Amino acid sequence: LLDALVRGAPCPTLVVRAHGLPEAWRPTRLLVPSNGGPAARRAAELAFAMAAACGAEVLLLQAVDPTPAWGSRQEEPQRRLARQKALARDGLDALRKLAAPLGVSV
Repeated sequence: LLDALVRGAPCPTLVVRAHGLPEAWRPTRLLVPSNGGPAARRAAELAFAMAAACGAEVLLLQAVDPTPAWGSRQEEPQRRLARQKALARDGLDALRKLAAPLGVSV
C-alpha cells in the first residue's frame, strides 16, 4: 500500500516510520531525490527547513540514465552521459545554494 501511495503521489512525499520511535525523535539525515523540476526544488526547500530545525544533514540525489531514450537522436553514449551528469551537477549545485543561508550541511 505504501509503495503505491508514494509512487502515485501527485507531489513530493515524505515517509517516516513512526512505530517504535520515541516522541522526541529527530532525523539525523534526510535524503532528497531530485529530477531538477520545480516540485523537487520545493521538496528540497522543505527538507532544508526541516534539517535547519533539527540539525540534520541533507543528502541530495539525482540519478542519470546512461541508456539512450527511444526516439531520441543518436549521440555518442559517453557524450550523452557526460551531458546528463553536467546537468545533474548544475541542478544539485543550485539546490546546495538554497541550503547555504540556513546553515544546513549538504
